[in-house]
Formats: sequence, structure tokens, C-alpha cells
Amino acid sequence: MLHLMNRSFCFVLACLMVAMIPASAAPVPEPDPSVAEIVAAHVTDTTMTAMSPLLVVSAQGAWEYYHADTTIRANLPWYTSPWLWGSLLTLGGLFTLNTAIGNAVPLLKTPMNVVEEHENKITGLLIGLPMVLTKLFPDLAMPSSLGHTAGVNDSLLPVAMSAPWVAGLVAVPIVIACYLMVWLTFHSMQVIALVSPFGIIDTCLKMSRLGLLGAILLLSFASPILGMLFCAVIIAISYFIAGWSFRLLVFGSILSWDLMLFRHRRVRPDTDVIARGFLCSAVDTAPVRSYGTLTLTPSGTYHFHYRPWLILPEQSVALPAEGIIIQRGILSPTARSRATTDQRSMHLVRLRPKYRGHEEHLARILDATEIEDHIIARGLYQASHWLRDWCRPTATAQA
Repeated sequence: MLHLMNRSFCFVLACLMVAMIPASAAPVPEPDPSVAEIVAAHVTDTTMTAMSPLLVVSAQGAWEYYHADTTIRANLPWYTSPWLWGSLLTLGGLFTLNTAIGNAVPLLKTPMNVVEEHENKITGLLIGLPMVLTKLFPDLAMPSSLGHTAGVNDSLLPVAMSAPWVAGLVAVPIVIACYLMVWLTFHSMQVIALVSPFGIIDTCLKMSRLGLLGAILLLSFASPILGMLFCAVIIAISYFIAGWSFRLLVFGSILSWDLMLFRHRRVRPDTDVIARGFLCSAVDTAPVRSYGTLTLTPSGTYHFHYRPWLILPEQSVALPAEGIIIQRGILSPTARSRATTDQRSMHLVRLRPKYRGHEEHLARILDATEIEDHIIARGLYQASHWLRDWCRPTATAQA
């Protein structure tokens, strides 16, 4: 089943890279497009680029480069450079291979998923968004000519006709906001794939994203307005879950940086007395996965201090725990409440991966009553000991 899904994933990826190029490269279905068609093309292009920056940027760059006359290729936009889209296509192939390997050997997919999570930030914010704005700017000066070439009444856009820069002041912030909301939503898939130990989840997430891209393409071929309406639904959903997506972005960024830079090797228990992490569930006004600091007050209560959106004034909530237990994990430790007669044990704060291996230090500064192993980590530990004991007599006999 997994082998079949890997083949299907690669096949759909290859088909979409070919099929999406003419639709996403700002097509001009008629010699004189209307304002509605131009707006629909930009909305569709913005949404698709935010959903998969690496795939869309490389596809558009390759299409425009190979379909341009050789005499004008030097004057093409920057994203049509073969060095850029060629490198992006190579990365896309490596990530596709990583998905196939992750289904076969789940433990080998985590390092590449860390790289893919950072790649999505770079291509999304430093390449995808500038490309969307690059394609938008030339059309901001077009309303004055559209009034005569496309039969548009000047009274429909009086401000834009008299001062195109005003249209830019309105359009550019809207495009940036829509792009960032959609990008946040689909970047969450990268974070979920990073923390998930199952390769099948990574494959399903990528297939669902490719399916949405294919649906946008089909609707855009049928009617640009239908494609724009479908993209508007995606933008609306992204708006309502923007806070959740942003917290997941922060979670994935800190998780991947700590793992990639081996931050757990630089923790100094004698000076590092702050326990930072993420809420495992919503508490009062603090939403789930808020990033902050877990502290123990002199009165013996536990508080979590955090800043909404990382920049707003600091807030503090009391955690429902009379005592905590530090639980070792595969990626990072977790602070769990101690079970009482009237309350079951629950996970409170997932601490940063840099505290991995320093559970005794956390227990001291948080006055934890116990340190325990996670059930999966305990199973792996016991399996490694069994394998080592099983191999030891064989090694002794051979010697």
C-alpha cells in the first residue's frame, strides 16, 4: 500500500508540474482581458504560490523561460533564471525521495523534514512572495488603459484611473496579507510532518496539497472566476485559523532549530534556570501551543507566562497542577501534572528539545516529584538493550 502511494505521489507531482505551468503563469485567455479576469488570475496565482512555493515558482519560471523568444530571455523576470528554478526542481526531487524513504524507514525522515521545514520558509517568504509582487506591479498601472481596450467604464474605478499608485496602496497590503495567511496554513503541514513519527502522514498531507492545487487548476481552466472563488474559500479558512497556524509555525521553528543545532549540548544547568516550552492544551486565555516560560511560585503553584503573537504584552495563567512529573521523550521532555484522587494526570507543557538529556536539571528547578520515560522511548530503550545483549555472546564467540 505504501509503495503504491509513493508511486502515485510521484506521478501526481510530475503531472501537476507540467499541467500547472500554463495556468499559473498569469495566462491571458483573450487579447484584451477584463479587470475581473486580471483580478482572478492574481488571486489564483497568489493562493497557489502560497500553498506550494517551491513547486509553483519552479514551474512558472521554467514555463516562462522556455516559451520566451531567445532574444528577450535576458529581459525576463528574475524568477525565470534557470539557476533558480533548476535548483528548486532538484530540491523538490530530493524531498519527494525523502517522503518515499520516510515511509520505509520512519526514523530517517526526520533530518530531511527539518531541512524541508526551513526550505518552506525560505522559498515562501524570500522567493514566493517577491514573485507574486513582481507579477502584480505591472498590472497596477493598467486600469487607465483597460477603460478603453477592454470596455471598462471609467466610473467603475475612478480613483485607480486617476492615480494608479492609490490602487497599489490598497492592492499590495491585501495581496501580502492573503499570501501570508495561506502560507501559514500550508506551512503547518510541514510542521505536522516533522513531529509525526509515521511517514504515511507526510504522504497524505502532500497528496492533499497536490489535490487542492489540481482542483484550482481544473476550476481555472473551466472559468477564472470559479478558480478565484475556490481560492477565496481557502483564504477565508486560512484567516480563521491564522492564530493556530502561527503558533504551529513558532513551534516548528524552535523545534527544528534546537534539533538541527544540537542545542541540548550547550545547556548549562548551573546558569540555565528557565524552562521554556509550549502549552499542551488551552488554559484560560492561553491557547494551545502558546510559547512561554513555566515557573514555580514561592507559594507552590505553577504559572505559564507567554506573549500573544510573541510581541503583545506578557500574560500569565495558573496551571491546574499540585505537582509535576518530568517525562522523557524522543524529541523533547514534557512536564506532566501529578495524578491526584480527584484529577487525572495530564500533559501541561512540552519543553524545548534543548532540554533533552537534562531532565534532572528540570526536576530541580521545577521541584518535580518524579522523572519517567515516555512509553515509546521506554520501548526503544528496552529494544536496544535486548539487541545489545543478544549480540554480545555472538561477538564473544567470534573473538
